Amino acid sequence: MPAGRCAFIAPVVTDIWLGIPDVSVDLRTSSGDTLIDIVQERFDVTITAFDAADSTLVRRRLAAVSLFVYGAPSYLESHPAPQTPADLADHNCLRYAHLASGDEWHLLDTRGNLIKTRVSGTLVTDNVETLRVASAAGIGLVLMSPARRVSDLVASGTLVPLLPGYRSPEFEFDALYPHRRHMTAQAAHFHRYARGSLRRRAALDKPARG
Repeated sequence: MPAGRCAFIAPVVTDIWLGIPDVSVDLRTSSGDTLIDIVQERFDVTITAFDAADSTLVRRRLAAVSLFVYGAPSYLESHPAPQTPADLADHNCLRYAHLASGDEWHLLDTRGNLIKTRVSGTLVTDNVETLRVASAAGIGLVLMSPARRVSDLVASGTLVPLLPGYRSPEFEFDALYPHRRHMTAQAAHFHRYARGSLRRRAALDKPARG
């Protein structure tokens, strides 16, 4: 899985340990959107939000999350808060390098209408922690998952939610397995616990209010 999303997965691994005390976990993170070859390297399962090039893998949906726009009060002191998604074009937007929509931020309004805005900024990275630190420092605005990445920063007032009523389309976290006949008992247990844990955490994935 990409390193930027490991922070979302790490608590899930803890839940699995608590549910299956004798489980042994070998957790690897991949760079960017490059997936580990789980067949060649003899892994039971991989979790990803990307499409797999290997069409023989079995894909099972675990959970879905949305992203929201945040900014630091220090940034907003010198930049007017965006009132509509179109306003993002005038801001320094800190971007995740492997966002499926590239340099466009896609946001849904409360009616489900999709608004696409081309954004630009001084930082592009495939590391979510870097986006978190830079946005907290007031460098620019960020599009991020609230429950797992910025809820503590919003609670402390370091970041504030922007564009209320807008969120990104959901993206899926999926589990990929080798062909079903190769699925191990460990993989089956993992899937059950991972799906429950991710869905509980995704239910918390709503924009926090300052």
